[in-house]
Amino acid sequence: MRKTLAGLLVFIFIPLFLIVLLSFNLQAILLNKDEVKKSLEKTDFYERLIPSIISDLYKNEVSLDLVTETELTQLISATFPPTVVKTEVEKTLDQVYPYILSETDSFNLTYDLKIYKKTFLHETEKLVLSEIKSLPKCNTTQLNEFDLESLDTLPDCLPLNFTSEEILEAATDGNLDSLLANIPDEIVVTEKKVTLNPTTAEANTQETTGTFFAGLKESIANFNRLILIGFGILFSILVLISLLRWGSYKSMAKWVGWTLLISVINFTLVSFLIYSLPSMVQGLLEELNKTAAITSSSMSDLMGKMFFGTVLPQTIILLIVSLVLITLPHFIKSKQKHETTPQPQPQPQPQP
Repeated sequence: MRKTLAGLLVFIFIPLFLIVLLSFNLQAILLNKDEVKKSLEKTDFYERLIPSIISDLYKNEVSLDLVTETELTQLISATFPPTVVKTEVEKTLDQVYPYILSETDSFNLTYDLKIYKKTFLHETEKLVLSEIKSLPKCNTTQLNEFDLESLDTLPDCLPLNFTSEEILEAATDGNLDSLLANIPDEIVVTEKKVTLNPTTAEANTQETTGTFFAGLKESIANFNRLILIGFGILFSILVLISLLRWGSYKSMAKWVGWTLLISVINFTLVSFLIYSLPSMVQGLLEELNKTAAITSSSMSDLMGKMFFGTVLPQTIILLIVSLVLITLPHFIKSKQKHETTPQPQPQPQPQP
């Protein structure tokens, strides 16, 4: 009965060991903002983000008639170069991570869009002027029908008696800035709300974020508590197995040793699979969704850090402990047997 109960505890211990240690290592790497930032930079995430997003948009047939995919990529990349994307992402991580990890009680992020709007309009103007200059010259019929004052879109041909700047001015009514009239100049994000400055009729002035961030913070705190409870349960199970096999120190050590050995091997194999999975599916993701592919690339780097930085050292230590527990009883037994073997007594010599 005691042996059956001990076996049942072993079957409970093995999957629980996998869940607890995987959870511990995953949260340790994914909630480490410095490691996340290093992986994003190492995998060229900031350089590949904008082209990937635009490529996915056009792949999903969301396109603009006025610009090609290459032109839009150049336009957005000029507005948000990799250095800017990196700065904004790292600024966000530095503020949000301490909050969701309960290290701070609040955060305040300000995204100043004025300079980006100005850059976007400047690049847009350059692109449109280039498009106008590339138009075919108007023939006599087209030129007679051309009316600059009634122009509300780009013409089909280029009249020689007007400059590209004049045509652009007429097509936009001299107000190119109206393209971004509904985009706020500033976005302020706190743990409770998002504020848009200045507000517009089309945009929500404030959008509550308190539920999301507070829920995320609470979930992470609960998750960490569950990991601690899991370690406590694992330790308790090993103690119970030891007590159930207490009649023989050899049996007790072997049961604990084999339980740890099987659990560690299982944990290492699953961890290696998790490490390999992102790189295995990355080629497929490149065809389906480039944005998901670059995210997978960064995730693969993080999983590599987890596997080689924490999982392997943990595996080596636990393997040594389990093998010692399995083999040590044999060594102790043979040594004791050798020490307690009675020595032969000298035989008395016969008298002459």
